[in-house]
Amino acid sequence: MKKLLLINILTFLLINISVGQSVLRQDPYDITYEPNVILLKVTDDTELPKTLGKGVGNVTTGLTQLDALFAEHKITEMEQLFKNAKPPENKRMFKDYYGREHEVGRLDKIYKIRYEKEIDAKELSEILNNAENVEYAEPDYHFHANATYPDDPLYVSGDQWHIDAVNAPEAWDITTGDTTQIIAIIDTGVDWDHPDLDDNIWRNWNEIPDNGVDDDANGYVDDIRGWDFVNDDNNPNDDNSHGTHVAGIAAAEGNNIVGVCGINWHAKIMPLKMLQSSGTGNSSDLALAIEYAADNGATVTNMSLGSYGESITVKIALENAYAYSVLVAAAGNDGYKVDPPFPPAPPYFPHYPACYAFVIGVEASTSGGSRAVFSNYDPSGPVVVGNSYNHNYEIMAPGVNIESTFPNGGYKGLSGTSMASPIVAGALSLMKTDDPTQSTEERFAKLIQGRTNSILDISNSININLTPNLSFVEYTIEDTLDGDEDGIADAG
Repeated sequence: MKKLLLINILTFLLINISVGQSVLRQDPYDITYEPNVILLKVTDDTELPKTLGKGVGNVTTGLTQLDALFAEHKITEMEQLFKNAKPPENKRMFKDYYGREHEVGRLDKIYKIRYEKEIDAKELSEILNNAENVEYAEPDYHFHANATYPDDPLYVSGDQWHIDAVNAPEAWDITTGDTTQIIAIIDTGVDWDHPDLDDNIWRNWNEIPDNGVDDDANGYVDDIRGWDFVNDDNNPNDDNSHGTHVAGIAAAEGNNIVGVCGINWHAKIMPLKMLQSSGTGNSSDLALAIEYAADNGATVTNMSLGSYGESITVKIALENAYAYSVLVAAAGNDGYKVDPPFPPAPPYFPHYPACYAFVIGVEASTSGGSRAVFSNYDPSGPVVVGNSYNHNYEIMAPGVNIESTFPNGGYKGLSGTSMASPIVAGALSLMKTDDPTQSTEERFAKLIQGRTNSILDISNSININLTPNLSFVEYTIEDTLDGDEDGIADAG
């Protein structure tokens, strides 16, 4: 059985590039996580009792080795993380836009456990990773906000240079978007009363407000406009500002004589709060937010956050969401390249989830069209099959001094790949409005082939006729002639 323990420090991707202020960088070696909490996935053929939960004393599973470890380390709670997840009828696969097949992990086999013994969560994860019936165990990692500084704290303006930079006005001649598109903003929440956002906030029409009943049986009571996974309630309001700013870039109301204009004028914004007011959150809450977005109709999911390690729990949630929602994530703000061995020399740190082949990773550009110095980047380009790590960032979009909505009716200019990502999310929602029959893989390809000087060009991406780009993705050598199996082609 393959055992995985992957380090994950998720970082909130907003940077300060104000004159006189230093850029705050995240240290990928300095990790934090919830004390006394583990995320654990049992193997697909392992069946656990339905009544685990909280009990008096230690949790028992009926598995001899696991129960012995649970007793030793005083595991007092164990519950299914994805409470609505059901066993799939058949093994599920999906193809990314390289044509590679991926098996979709099972959400119903992932559990959140709490324990009392004084032992570090990473150390206990390593112990549990060696147990029978365990596919992986990992800490419930934190992710952290960088300091949030506007480029000009007094500047309130409609000067949105990024609109022309991505050729949005020409795209708007084709479509300005419509309400069929739902953009999930997984972030610090959204100020849904903002005058430039209020008419575009998603409404769960299957839920009766404030009756204390889960009317649509989705596992969330009175979730009329999304969910707050930090406080576990139906009030995903923004107590930080980041999520409101991101939402406005993607889908602020257009042509309403108010403030700024989003890339999609009419798309619905689904607020999903899983970052606290401090900008810190947990990978388990991120995974739940991804699941909620997919299960409740989000057509595009924006994640202006990321990780210098890999949470397998988050990856499995993304794999399951891929069939329902186009996934977009920020590439990060620390100037690291995505992978070796491509030049220049290290350092390199892949940024999750942006680096996955089934997530559109977004780098930041300046008003001059060059890559912003702070942006993480992909020196191999958006589609290079020779990357044995299967990591890529696919697109670059404006990410410096981007004007957008701020809580309490305000507007500010902010910088970071956090700002570039929702530009792409908005563009994808326009593409889906224009042609809802296209596959996700086709939209990936149109984004990449439609670029102008490596920068997102929405009009080109909508209008372009795709051209084949054939290359080997992978190959297998079967060397059975004469039985030498030396990997060299033999005569005959």
